[in-house]
Amino acid sequence: MKAWLAETWAGFTFGGKVWAVLIAIAIGWFFVDGLLNKPKTLEADKVASDTSTTPAAQNVRPPSAANTKKPPTKEDIETTIAFRIAKALKASMKNPASFKLETALVFPGGSTCYEYRATNSFNAVVPGRAVFDMKAEKLYSEQDGESFRKAWNSICTKKGGRNIAPGLEWLL
Repeated sequence: MKAWLAETWAGFTFGGKVWAVLIAIAIGWFFVDGLLNKPKTLEADKVASDTSTTPAAQNVRPPSAANTKKPPTKEDIETTIAFRIAKALKASMKNPASFKLETALVFPGGSTCYEYRATNSFNAVVPGRAVFDMKAEKLYSEQDGESFRKAWNSICTKKGGRNIAPGLEWLL
């Protein structure tokens, strides 16, 4: 049986690999042609499969208000900035795990006043304050001396700030 197969194959290739190459090209052409030329559908099949003409498709409602994403309000943006600064303040502490945000007053315009507690190098709980001035885009802490006092007195002594610390505490 093996001898017959060897003789047949030798005659089939007539001494070379011409037939094998031709068969490989034919098989390759069959697959490429099938991928490139998708079967044609009848026009009636297209119309039947088109769902935009069915009554159900014509009664499509716009998404409900609960599913649409609203752009952030100015208050949302101010709260986000205040949160990010509180996070940076926490990260700057000697012991960030001990950081406790007492108050975070966000004023119209985005300026924020922070009062917090954290431990120092001797594990003593020490209060601290900081001010983010939105106009100057700068964060002042008590270590900044006179510039901190000016910013605190001009921003944090006003009325009308929203305390967002209770909402931020669990995020920090």
